[in-house]
Amino acid sequence: MKKVVVGICTYNRNDLLNLCLDRIYSVQLPKDVHLDVIVVDNSAEAAAKDLVEQKARVLANGGGEDPLKLHYFSFHGKGIASVRNEVLRRAKVLQPDYIAFIDDDEFPSENWLVKLYSRIENSDADVVTGPVVYNFIDVNLNPLNVPDWIKNNSYFKGKYKRPDGHICMTASTNNVLFKTALLDKMEYWFDERYQMMTGEDIDFFERIHRLGYKILWVKDAIVNEVVSPNRCNFKYIWKRNFNNGYLRIFNKKKNDRLQVKHYFGTILNALIFLLLFAFSIFGGLTTFSNCYGKLAFSMGAFVSLFKSKAFVFYKD
Repeated sequence: MKKVVVGICTYNRNDLLNLCLDRIYSVQLPKDVHLDVIVVDNSAEAAAKDLVEQKARVLANGGGEDPLKLHYFSFHGKGIASVRNEVLRRAKVLQPDYIAFIDDDEFPSENWLVKLYSRIENSDADVVTGPVVYNFIDVNLNPLNVPDWIKNNSYFKGKYKRPDGHICMTASTNNVLFKTALLDKMEYWFDERYQMMTGEDIDFFERIHRLGYKILWVKDAIVNEVVSPNRCNFKYIWKRNFNNGYLRIFNKKKNDRLQVKHYFGTILNALIFLLLFAFSIFGGLTTFSNCYGKLAFSMGAFVSLFKSKAFVFYKD
């Protein structure tokens, strides 16, 4: 049998983690595949320990040759990059053929793993990734009362229009499966210089792409993300877009790929969206919020032109 390890980083989100694990238990498994799930808990109080160990006991008491095992580890490293690296260290001990990542505030579709595994096994892909669908629901899957201008904001629309088989330049740890052998080809894994800033996963898979390995899009390998009420506001839209804009330039600068054209393009975008933002309110709240997000992105990129270190602006 081949082995797949699914890694989950968690921090004080037991209700969401419980939903995530329950749905992973119910996914279809590819034929002749053994699945291990690793949960690395970064909370100081090991908050998820009882939950994960109770679920592990349920699996163990099932008897027989269950093709799924659950492992829990407490880890107190600083920054999400260090936690993801701990997942990789723990995963390598299990000697899997493939490693997948999913976030603790997400849950996979029933055929998620089958779709990713089938594509990576039957193509020349080294990494496969798929869409994340944002769901405005609570942990019991009840819909939240969220205004349409939030639901229709471009940030929450995701990358659904990519064609199946699209070659990507990077991927994210919210929905990905990759060959474990790639880890031995890399100078380092998740870059811990990101400290408390997000974006270490974009950098990780972008470096894999630049090494010449192929990342393919699997449009039917869907992961669902639970959007909590504290994200349904202008503050979150600004911070998340600002962070993403900052990362776009930060990553180029860190990897010595920032060119003069990026300075001109970034400054021009900032000026354009400042101008558009002034008139966007006349297009309604959805148009206003979308322009607001693009302005935040351009402002983040602009600030990053003049800073060389990780910048903790977004923290959720």
